[in-house]
Amino acid sequence: MAFHLMIVDDSPSMRAFIVRVIWLSGFEVGVCMQASNGKEALELLQTNWIDIVLTDINMPVMNGEELVCSLEKDEMLRTIPVLVVSTAVTGPRGGARELTLKRDLGSTVVRLSGAVAAGSPPQALTIALEDPARYAATVFAEALAAKGILLAGGVDTTSEPLPAGTRVLAAHDSPPMSEMVSVVNKVSQNLHTEMLLRLLGAQAKGEGSVEMGHAAVDDFLRRLGVPADSWAVQDASGLSRSDLVTAHGMAALLAAMERHRYAAAFRDSLPVAGVDGTLATRMEQPALRGKVVAKTGTIRHVNALAGYVTARSGQRFVFYAAVNHHPGPSSDSVAALDAIAALLAAQ
Repeated sequence: MAFHLMIVDDSPSMRAFIVRVIWLSGFEVGVCMQASNGKEALELLQTNWIDIVLTDINMPVMNGEELVCSLEKDEMLRTIPVLVVSTAVTGPRGGARELTLKRDLGSTVVRLSGAVAAGSPPQALTIALEDPARYAATVFAEALAAKGILLAGGVDTTSEPLPAGTRVLAAHDSPPMSEMVSVVNKVSQNLHTEMLLRLLGAQAKGEGSVEMGHAAVDDFLRRLGVPADSWAVQDASGLSRSDLVTAHGMAALLAAMERHRYAAAFRDSLPVAGVDGTLATRMEQPALRGKVVAKTGTIRHVNALAGYVTARSGQRFVFYAAVNHHPGPSSDSVAALDAIAALLAAQ
């Protein structure tokens, strides 16, 4: 998702794009993307998820009562056409919170299930947008309309090249690559990985396609000396079930990056155990907190962890561990991966 034609209002009036969902049983859920200025709003348009925040507003609820919802849209902002369908129930105070949020494939129907204890503190759940490019274009059109700049025709999206003779009215420079990679690795921003793959193709091969992006990656791996037969990758995000990588290949890449001129920037982009990103709530004990920097990998029945461990001896270890085809709870796999990192840290 990229903007080739952009007008940005840097005033505080370019605010949140909010759909508010009122839970009639006493919980308010807001689908929130908020920005205090034009720069923040522009950054929000370059993502592909929304946060749904469940807030206890201390209205009476009964144990086992279904959370029934209605949709109420903010007066000015009509962007997110989300329908939330809830089968979640409230439980006794102090009980467990076991909420699951899923979106129907190919739709904007979001389903909330599970249970939440009465009196629970706010809880944020994240869901992917169905069509982030159309969402961004629609938000942009609304921002223009709010300033009296109307579009001739509706909003549409395309992957075709820009028409000849297009005139740039205003441009926005992205953050440095190190910052973009940090976002990708810290929070597992899958959309951004797909965009960066195409950017690699455009910069290195002259064509912003998946094929040319993979060709650029293959060239890079060869220069690093990573065995070519260690990889079979179909996308950039790692979500494809056809993506295959050996433990030796991943470890070889991590070791090669340790010798790379941008080694420090790469390490800094990884989640830090007990501190931030997808490891913020993992390995929080003093012996591990801040000692493990690693990228997590998660799809159904698969969990992985790859990165670096600074051991008690001061030595830095490269490690990669993956649990495949695990039918049990993912928490069991995560615990095993964290135990491996703990073992290395104790050396």
